[in-house]
Amino acid sequence: AEDVAALLDEREAAAPDEPLSLATVARRNLPDDFLELAEPEAIARAVAKLDQVRLDRCRLASFVGGMSVEVRRASFANVTALYLQRNRLTSTRGVDGETLPRLRFLALQGNRLRAVAELGTLPNLALLDLSENPRLSRLDELVSSMPPSMRFLSCVGCGCATDGDYRAALVASLPRLKKLDGVDVTGRERDDAMAAFGEDGDEGDDEGEGEENPGEARREDHSAAKTGGSSSSARNEPTVASSSS
Repeated sequence: AEDVAALLDEREAAAPDEPLSLATVARRNLPDDFLELAEPEAIARAVAKLDQVRLDRCRLASFVGGMSVEVRRASFANVTALYLQRNRLTSTRGVDGETLPRLRFLALQGNRLRAVAELGTLPNLALLDLSENPRLSRLDELVSSMPPSMRFLSCVGCGCATDGDYRAALVASLPRLKKLDGVDVTGRERDDAMAAFGEDGDEGDDEGEGEENPGEARREDHSAAKTGGSSSSARNEPTVASSSS
């Protein structure tokens, strides 16, 4: 059995990338009997009504190739849960607030991610699984890419998770975070994180310029602490743990 599994993994690794397409979304998320009889327009309308979309293990290298901006936005406008684990994504380009304005749950584990900047534009994202992305190594970039709506986050197996400031920096920058890597964020931990990375309220600007943005202050404090001034290397909602399949 192990030999068969290894052979299948080798074949999968050798298979070419698949572009994101309306046909792929439909095939993975709509009933076969409907697809056999429906006209293209009916299929497009059915896809646009989906609130949960599974595109895991589709050999996707990009979330933008193969679909026009208009079609992509129409197809994912109502999606609240998106499964993209076990693909070949190197970035989250296209996974943004204009394409997925209602998204609350996102599974991205087991990809090849190096950057996730677009995730910060998702206004309702609350549950995110980024685990098993070892190339995601820049903690400062991760912190600056997380939306303040985040409640449950997993980065187990990411390069940035080995940073000594990893947990405190994320806790300080995400006021609603309840669990990080499956471990509860306690009040004491948040107090300690804010003491280390939070905004210093005693340092006002005597010239009367506006207050510094708290998130920016935390990120600048983190960068300074690490390098002396430079950046360091709706149905029942699913949980982060449930996305591992």
